[in-house]
Amino acid sequence: MQRGIYINHHGKVDISDNLIYADPTSDDAINHILLTDVESFDVHDNFMEGRTADTGENGIEVTGASINGRVHDNHIKIPSGKYGIVFSGSSSNCTQYRNTILGGGSEYANTSSNAKTNTSITYEIGGEVSTDIGHGYIQKMGSKTVTLGTGGAFSVNFNTAFPNGIINVIAINGDSGASQTSVIVTSRSNTGFTGFFINGTSGISARVDYTVVGK
Repeated sequence: MQRGIYINHHGKVDISDNLIYADPTSDDAINHILLTDVESFDVHDNFMEGRTADTGENGIEVTGASINGRVHDNHIKIPSGKYGIVFSGSSSNCTQYRNTILGGGSEYANTSSNAKTNTSITYEIGGEVSTDIGHGYIQKMGSKTVTLGTGGAFSVNFNTAFPNGIINVIAINGDSGASQTSVIVTSRSNTGFTGFFINGTSGISARVDYTVVGK
């Protein structure tokens, strides 16, 4: 197995602006970029190409217990039957977006045992954004991964508390491609809110998307 870049057991990794070709004289498969047990990574603006079907393997694979990473704005040329980006192992809280896949391959596979915490989106996702909407009102929009408790219960803490209090909370299940269940909000304060996923399973991770208005 050839590898263009292989990172194992590291944190705060940035991989960018690389040109990676598979060896055209080799019959070995290649993972252009392979990350194993990496925490907090950003893989972006790379160009990767598998020269022949013989050297074709997945483009970027994130595996092991890798956590909290982004894969975006890469150009990946791979043959049919292969994937540009793969989240595997027990990788969690990983996001891929704006990647261009050429050569007939597929864009994305999410085989992780924590698949529900990983996301494939067409835009960059922010943990939380607050906007002053006038007349003393503030709107927050965010997306956070939570661990469900008994009965599917969860809590979300805002990055920054509202100065005075909350007027309204809208929260939904943000798990892309997962079994969709409704989210019920049970309490709220200027620092966050609590709720539960209907039929949620204790101990699993899930994503909550929310819009909140307060003062």
